[in-house]
Amino acid sequence: TNVLQFIKFDQMMDMVATVRLKDSFMSINTTPASSVSQKVIPVWLSDGISTMQWPVDADAYTPLHLKSLEEMGIMRGETCQSSHMCPCSGLSSFSEFVSHLPKSLEKFLNADSDGDARYFSLVAIALVLLGNGYTDEAHALVAPLSYPQKLPFGYDPSENAYSIVSEDARSFASYAHSLVHRREGPHVGEFRQTGFANARYWSSIVLCSPGADSLPGYEIRDAILKLASETFSHSPSVQQWIERHDVATQPADESHFEARPLHELCETVLQQKESDHELQNFCQQAIQREVRILLAHALQKAGFDVNARGYD
Repeated sequence: TNVLQFIKFDQMMDMVATVRLKDSFMSINTTPASSVSQKVIPVWLSDGISTMQWPVDADAYTPLHLKSLEEMGIMRGETCQSSHMCPCSGLSSFSEFVSHLPKSLEKFLNADSDGDARYFSLVAIALVLLGNGYTDEAHALVAPLSYPQKLPFGYDPSENAYSIVSEDARSFASYAHSLVHRREGPHVGEFRQTGFANARYWSSIVLCSPGADSLPGYEIRDAILKLASETFSHSPSVQQWIERHDVATQPADESHFEARPLHELCETVLQQKESDHELQNFCQQAIQREVRILLAHALQKAGFDVNARGYD
């Protein structure tokens, strides 16, 4: 079913967000699937996780070019120039991985025989790409998993990923898709909408998606509430935000985290004439927790050991 028909852009608020992800990931309340063996996170991916940033200043927002991985490599001047197969198995940094796209990605994914593990790997890599400033590359990975129509810039070797991806993986991809448009921010892009509006659109898609229950919504909300109560209890603006959006009153067993208030918060921070540093810091740290938890679950669902050394 094409749920895109049921959400209108004019019903959405706008927003943006960014964050620093250099510390070790938070412990998460998940149980590895017994059918998936735990894999060690590659060195290059661990490197990418350690260098993730998500700043919320105006300069952090980048327009989408809607180009393929190959085209973006040429634009950035980071494409591997060798005509031979790139040594993808020996990569030691995330920048090397990006410079060898899409060959490095193809080689990495070929190690996954489980189709769903492959899709969760794509989501996880998209999040790391996004945190390192590769917005178009991240968009190319998650769009075919979350949008039913074929896209000229999308990375989809199977040619029909949307029709075969599981509902759970599609929900994760849709969430990541909303984060892509956060980074697009005030720039006008697809459907003549700003990145803010498109981010809110994809958050709406997430909420009504069949696989929404698989998302770590409660963990995200709990982490944000803990941050507000322990670190920012003295901040009136932060406490007002919590109360205004009823973040603390949602049922404890509710897995559908409502991300749109975070969108509004990020946009508010962006548009402040006089900076509220407490609110800005809270915004950054709240999104940091949101992305860390989502990434950790995506990696685990892809079969990676998130507790292993190198995950920090």
